[in-house]
Amino acid sequence: MGAALRELLKALRLSGMLETLDARLVQAHGSELGHLDFLQAICQNEITRRETAAFQHHLQRAKFEHQVTLE
Repeated sequence: MGAALRELLKALRLSGMLETLDARLVQAHGSELGHLDFLQAICQNEITRRETAAFQHHLQRAKFEHQVTLE
């Protein structure tokens, strides 16, 4: 991946795409993903990363004493 692309993604605050872009490129080449499918996949990765980070942030701010599961 080129340095220019890395800088563009950082400037757009899309750092999550940097983490998964190489894996998605391999997937795209191997399965002949179309351009739109590829774009959708990396955007979904970014959304998932942001939602997970936000959830973790809210959990930390809540300052729960114990983490409990539903099981």
